[in-house]
Amino acid sequence: MGRKAIGLDLGSTLSEVAVIENGKTVVITNEEGSKTTPSVVYIKEGERKIGGPAKRQMLTMPKNTINLIKRFMGASYEESSDAIKHVRYNIVNENNKPYVDVNGKNFSAEEISSMIIGKMKKVAEDYLGEEVKDAVITVPAFFSDAAKSATKLAGELAGLNVLRIIAEPTAAILSSNIDMKKDGKYMVADIGGSTTDFSIADISDNVVEILASYGDVYLGGSDIDNAIARHIVEQFKEDNGIDLTNDTMAMSRIVEAAEKAKIELSSSTSTDINLPYITAKDGQPLHLTTELNRATFEKIIRPFVDRLLKCSRESLNKSKLDANELNGILLIGGSCRIPLIQESLEKEFNVKLIKSSNLDLAVAEGAAIQANILNGDTSNDILLLDVTPLSLGIETEGGIFTKIIEENTTIPCKRTQIFSTAVDNQPSVTLRVLNGVRPLAKDNKEIGMFNLDGIAPAKRGVPQIEVTFDVDANSILTVTAVDKATGKEQHITIENSNTLSQTEIERIKAEAKQHEKDDERIKQDLERANKCDGLIYQTEHLMESFKDNDSMTEDDKSFFNEKIERLKEMKKDKNFDELDNLNEEVTKRWNDVSARAYGQNSSSNNPFTYTKNSNDIFNQMFGNFSTEATNKPKNTESSDGDFEEVK
Repeated sequence: MGRKAIGLDLGSTLSEVAVIENGKTVVITNEEGSKTTPSVVYIKEGERKIGGPAKRQMLTMPKNTINLIKRFMGASYEESSDAIKHVRYNIVNENNKPYVDVNGKNFSAEEISSMIIGKMKKVAEDYLGEEVKDAVITVPAFFSDAAKSATKLAGELAGLNVLRIIAEPTAAILSSNIDMKKDGKYMVADIGGSTTDFSIADISDNVVEILASYGDVYLGGSDIDNAIARHIVEQFKEDNGIDLTNDTMAMSRIVEAAEKAKIELSSSTSTDINLPYITAKDGQPLHLTTELNRATFEKIIRPFVDRLLKCSRESLNKSKLDANELNGILLIGGSCRIPLIQESLEKEFNVKLIKSSNLDLAVAEGAAIQANILNGDTSNDILLLDVTPLSLGIETEGGIFTKIIEENTTIPCKRTQIFSTAVDNQPSVTLRVLNGVRPLAKDNKEIGMFNLDGIAPAKRGVPQIEVTFDVDANSILTVTAVDKATGKEQHITIENSNTLSQTEIERIKAEAKQHEKDDERIKQDLERANKCDGLIYQTEHLMESFKDNDSMTEDDKSFFNEKIERLKEMKKDKNFDELDNLNEEVTKRWNDVSARAYGQNSSSNNPFTYTKNSNDIFNQMFGNFSTEATNKPKNTESSDGDFEEVK
C-alpha cells in the first residue's frame, strides 16, 4: 500500500491519532506518554504551544489559550453566540465569522484546528519515522456540511490529503466488537468533551448505514465539569461570603478540580477537593476544601442526563424504529463511564450496553480502519453509509420547493428529474438550489444558484431539461442541468450543502410541523392556480391551431372562450372548487373536436382521448407540471422559478 494513512479524532477537548500496523490498530502515544492530546492551542508573540503544554497555560494566560474551538467550526458569528459564553478568550466578528483575537491578531476556527491537526500529524510522523500525507478525520454525526467542509479545510491547511470526513459514531462501530457480518440495529451514544451525539446504525454484512442522528452541541463532559464547578463556587460563597465567579485564576483551578472529581466519581462513591490559597479575605489566605459524594454529583448532573435521554429518544424517533428493535447501545466518549448515564440508558431502552475496550480511543481506531481501507486495504471491505439531514431541491414556477433528494436519504446518492420552461421561447432558466423541508421555496434556505443558457426557442413545456443532484460520501453536492435537445450543460458544486447546525435543523423541522396545514393549503392553491394557467394556455394554443380547421365549430369556440373566462375568474377569486369539473369538460370537448379532425373511427390516433382515469389534456401534452406561471408576464427572460417539473 505504500505510505501509511492515519485516522484522526479531532475532539472538542481531546484528540487522538491512530494507524494500522501489521493488521492491528495502534493509537499513537505522544511525546508526553499519553494517547490523548488536549485540543488546546496557546499563542503569544509568535510562540505556539499545542496539547498538554498549552493546556497548562489556561490557568495563567486564559486570553491566549484556545480550547473548545470545535464549536465554532463552520458557524457564522450569529450562530456562535452560545459558544462564545463558554470560552475565556476573545471572539470577534469578521464578515459574520467568529475569529479568535489574540493580542490583536485574528485566527479563524479552521486555522486553530489546523494547528491541532498539525500536532497530531507530527505525533504520527515521529512514531512512523516517515512523512504522513493521507488521513481520515472524524466529526460529530450532526455536524453541518459547512462544519464538515471547515474540518476538511483545517486538515488541508495542516498539510494533509483528507481522504474522507466520517461520523464519529460510524468510526466507533468499526472499532467495536460488534459482529459486522451479522444483521443488527444499534444505538451509538457518543458523549464527548463538548458535544453529545446519538445515532442509529443498521449493520448488515459489512455495510454500516446511519439511519438517523440527533445531537446537542452544548452538551458534553466540559458542560458537566462547569456544572460541578458552579456547585463548588456556590458552596464556597455560602461558607465564606466570597463569589469566585469573576476570578479567572480561581475558576480555572476549580474547573480543573471539577473534571478530576467527575472522573473519580465514576468509580468511587466520594472524592475530596482541595485547592489551597484559592483567594484571600481580610489579608488572610483562604483554602477551598470540600467533599463531593456520588449522590450530590448525580443530583448536579441529572438535568444533563435528562437532555441526553431526550437526544437518544429523538434519534430513535427519527430512525422510525422501536426500542425493542435495537440490538444494543454502543458507548463511546469518556463521560459514558458515568454510572448514572449508563443506568439511565439501560433503563430507558432495556437493551444491553456495549462498551469499547477504551471509550476515549474508539473513534480514532475506527478512523484508522477506514483510512486503511481507503488507502488500498482490500482485506476489510466495510461500506459506510450516511444520510442527508434535510431535503434538497430547486424552486419551480409559482415559488414551490420541488424536492429532488428527500431528507434522510442514504448518501452517496444520485437523483434525476425532468423539468421544462414556463414561458414560450424562454432562452434560459435559473436554478435556485435549496435545502429544507417546507413546501414553499421562500421558507427554505438557498445554497446555490446558476443559469442554463442557450435553450432552443420552443413553446413552453416543450424543452426537456434534465436536472441531476449528486451527493458524494463527503456530503458534497453537485447539481447538473442539461438541455436534452441541444446538449448544453451547466453545473454547480456545493461543498456545504447543509450549512445548518443540528439545532437549526430541528428548529426548521419543528416550524414545518407547526405550519404543515397552512403550508399544504397554500401549496394546493398554488398548484391549482398553476393548473388553471396551464389549462388556459393550452386551450388558447389549441384554439389558435384549429382556427382554420372546420372540425372546430363556432359553438366549440364559444364553449372554449366561455370556459377560459371562467378559469380566469376562478384564478382571480382563488376558488378552485370547479377546476376538476372544468378540466374534464374541456378535455371531453377537445376529444370531440379531435375526433372530427382525425375521423370518428381513428380514436387510437387521437392524442386527446379522455377516460375517467387518464390525465387531463394539459398533462397529456406536456406532462404533469406541478408548477406553472402565476401572475408573471409571458416574456422570454430567465428569472427565478421559470422552471416546471415534468413527472
